[in-house]
Amino acid sequence: MRFIVTYTALLLACSFLNNLPAQVHQPYRYEKEQKFGDEDFTVISLEENGLALVRETRHYKGGNRTWELILLDTILNERQHLDVEIDQRKTLIGYEYDSTNFYLLFKSGESIKTILDLVEINIRTAEIKQTEIKPELAVNLTHFSKVGNNFVFGGYVNNEPAVLLYLTDQQNMKVVPGFFQKETELVELRGNKNSTFSVILIDRSQRDNRKLLFKIFDSQGKELLDDIITIEGKRSLQTAIVSSLVRDDLILLGTWGGLNSKQSAGFYGVPVDPFTEQPITYTAFADMTNYLQYLKEAKRKRIVEKTKVALQAGKIPDFINFIRPVRITEYDKGFLLLAEVFIPSSSTAPFRDNYPYYAPYPTPYSYYGPYFGNYPSYYNRMYNPFYTDSNTMRPADDIKITRSILVSFTPKGEVAWDQTLELDNIRLSALEQVSDFCLISNNLYFIYKKESDLRLKKVNLETGEVSELTERIRMKSETDELRSERDQSGALRYWYNTGFYVWGVQTIRNTTSKEEGAKRVFYVNKVAIR
Repeated sequence: MRFIVTYTALLLACSFLNNLPAQVHQPYRYEKEQKFGDEDFTVISLEENGLALVRETRHYKGGNRTWELILLDTILNERQHLDVEIDQRKTLIGYEYDSTNFYLLFKSGESIKTILDLVEINIRTAEIKQTEIKPELAVNLTHFSKVGNNFVFGGYVNNEPAVLLYLTDQQNMKVVPGFFQKETELVELRGNKNSTFSVILIDRSQRDNRKLLFKIFDSQGKELLDDIITIEGKRSLQTAIVSSLVRDDLILLGTWGGLNSKQSAGFYGVPVDPFTEQPITYTAFADMTNYLQYLKEAKRKRIVEKTKVALQAGKIPDFINFIRPVRITEYDKGFLLLAEVFIPSSSTAPFRDNYPYYAPYPTPYSYYGPYFGNYPSYYNRMYNPFYTDSNTMRPADDIKITRSILVSFTPKGEVAWDQTLELDNIRLSALEQVSDFCLISNNLYFIYKKESDLRLKKVNLETGEVSELTERIRMKSETDELRSERDQSGALRYWYNTGFYVWGVQTIRNTTSKEEGAKRVFYVNKVAIR
């Protein structure tokens, strides 16, 4: 009897702890004073190795511009402060990292055939090595990733996709065979955990039974896997992202819609299996549990019914959204895909660099990728480090990010569940990731930065219980007073384990010092969920 009582008490205690409101912990903060004219830092996650801060300076030497590099540890202590001299005509276009080094890729202007500068920084010793890479082809670069000891580049040659591999031991760039296909888009190129890399191509022609091509190569460019998936009917796979072999199984996830449509009608999933024909599982937005919860019940029911009728007739549903996937995570029950719904500015330019195809997402890919479905830029290094130009859209443009959606997929590509987060009037001048998440046991935590606040939503996936929290971004000292936060400065990203990092630019004042006036600082706070 005593055992039964104790066991029952333990269950009640666990249930109580599981349903406690979410708490945000901000144990560490880094600050660096910002002077007039200082550029903003690019913040790069090195996961358990800390963070890297990178920015160009106003200092020049012999035709080179000085770039400032700061390495922070996981408690945001400054570990290294370095300067790197780079040709003043070149800008940062990509970054990568592994357990030992991180890498910066520089390129000059809009030139498509130019020498690339690859800078390697040892995370522990701060040793710097610079290498010039000379592509033999005139390639419009769109992707960059490290694979083994080598580096793989993706892009376009005369509007046809191309993949090139830089072999570090030979200091030579070679063309990976099997590409250069007309009316085809290079949607994804990603390094995997096992020193291989994955490539996704999508047929963008108007013919029936178009194809999605998925390939895996080793670090020397040898093809290991080739899977061809048929896209039936008038549906278009607008985006695609592949898991990175944390699990043994591979899956392709993304959004789908009508041919030539700028908006999506739902999500899809398909497992990779070159030995068996795998059908694509399409899920309409209206068929999901929580996607339409922001609407009034009467309108929601109408959309669900109209979607059902459209799907039964083999048509594309009328309910569509602008939506961009931003992060994929593998976990014990399958795969999690984070996406964000947005409303674009009507003044957004339809294309750039004279390419006659519409690129729906204002990303670096739309600079050079000539086809419709360019996958939106990845601001989390775990997915694609191709650098995001903050001037992708004109400052006058106004994009509203309205909601975040997290979708759980089974290994077969079926939607298991979905949860949503309403975003509070987030307006940006460029399309960027706003929110992020972590999953702790059966509790899902959404989090995002709203001006000088952190907004958190906790969802218990077993009970459906929801709690929300708003917490001020913590100052370094209790005597510091926040005067203002620069509009649209900084963001929040997942870091490692259950932690995040948030950064921005604030004007602060120490209330105990009459002589010291207000100062502007760049800051990074470590954020943990507990």
